[in-house]
Amino acid sequence: VPTGARNPENERQRFDLVALGQDNVLRMAFFDQFRGESVIYSLPWGETEPRFEVAVGDYGVNDIAANEHGEVYILARKGRPITLMPKEQLVEHPTSVWHWSGDQLTELHEFDSDLVGYALYITPEEGLLFDGVNEGSLLGKDVTAVSYDGGARWRIEDEGRSAQGGYYDTNTGERWRVAGYSLYRREIP
Repeated sequence: VPTGARNPENERQRFDLVALGQDNVLRMAFFDQFRGESVIYSLPWGETEPRFEVAVGDYGVNDIAANEHGEVYILARKGRPITLMPKEQLVEHPTSVWHWSGDQLTELHEFDSDLVGYALYITPEEGLLFDGVNEGSLLGKDVTAVSYDGGARWRIEDEGRSAQGGYYDTNTGERWRVAGYSLYRREIP
């Protein structure tokens, strides 16, 4: 476990996020109390010591997606992770998509504060798929946003009332949702 992630007061403390990329690298994100920012460590296949990869600043990391070439996309919400901040304090904290090239961290897009992203995927056609909720509506509605130009332009789609569950297959591009008593399926290439 990276040194900054160890908490002697809570030995069972979990990472904010653990994600395995298409490049076979396990990435761990957590808020480093000493640095005062979220950091991502990577553990390539066959190695035993995680190494520091990038710091995302005053953001809580919600998801990480990496393609076969090691390009890393980060879904993060401004402010400390939800585990360290009450939800009501996150009202004006927008969600952003970032790109880490291995040398430079670039913010690709910042969504409206009402759109809260929970998952980020790389589609079979190398698009970026943002999966989240529009919390600006009374009951909260599921939304997806897709970008096929590296995160410059996004097509946002309202998927209706919040689902009880969902799954996106990054190999086939099939998206499954359970809402009410119905199962929905659609293609997002």
